[in-house]
Amino acid sequence: FLGEQPFNFSALNYSEEDLDSGEERTQKHAGELDARNEVFVNIDGYQQGLGSINSWGRLPMDQYLLPYKDYTYSYWMIPLTE
Repeated sequence: FLGEQPFNFSALNYSEEDLDSGEERTQKHAGELDARNEVFVNIDGYQQGLGSINSWGRLPMDQYLLPYKDYTYSYWMIPLTE
């Protein structure tokens, strides 16, 4: 993966739904799951900081907020060959 700007990504044998069931709150760690044959790629162009300075209910400090607007980013998936 190559991007015009820094980004985070992961490639796992687990889907997002496998790891986090959403509102049911039955999150699991990879060691608790059977790996799938598929690879799930997650690409994050931007991430907002966590709150939790004084409480988990607080917003992050202003410099770590992502304002509500449209964001764009570009990346390339370049295959590796032997």
